[in-house]
Amino acid sequence: MDGAGTSHIYHAIEHATPTQAEAWAKRQQRLKRMAPIVPVVTIPLIADPAPAPKPEPAVPAIKPIWFSIIEAGPRRYYIQEIQLAVCEHFGVPMSELLSSRRGIRIVTPRQIGYYLAKKLTGRSLPEIGRRFNRDHTSALHGIRMIECRLQSDQTIIDHIDAIRKLLDEHQAPDSCGPVEDQASIAIPQGSPSPRPNLG
Repeated sequence: MDGAGTSHIYHAIEHATPTQAEAWAKRQQRLKRMAPIVPVVTIPLIADPAPAPKPEPAVPAIKPIWFSIIEAGPRRYYIQEIQLAVCEHFGVPMSELLSSRRGIRIVTPRQIGYYLAKKLTGRSLPEIGRRFNRDHTSALHGIRMIECRLQSDQTIIDHIDAIRKLLDEHQAPDSCGPVEDQASIAIPQGSPSPRPNLG
């Protein structure tokens, strides 16, 4: 409502009779009661959550080139270290392992030596036989005997597991590969450890 209209209303109220003024006041009260009451609600502004920081990519530890090559490469086994592990496990001297004796005390260790040499070194049968002072047919026969006994003889399985652990505990005689000259291996003639049951 503009200023002229408001002035006219106030002028009319001043010159109204008491009855008119009372009616006008009641009308204003009714209008106030009828007016809708709209509460003013203040809604706080919610800021968008900050994005979670992205994790920093893990930086691998820097290792020398030579270390990475050794770590990635497979474990190399040599016939000489297999023979030494067999002698240590069974308590027999190397000279007896490589001899022509055929007693049960030495036959089983020798055949296990054939078997592990074939499985772990990848050498040919003639080469394995030569390292044991035998021919390839002896090596092949010994490997087949062990493979057959592994099907049902827990004692042979235990022997092979124990020798594998010895191989993993000991390093090769030379980091560049052992000298495969059995005549140069000096092994005490006595038994370094109690002889296990050959089954």
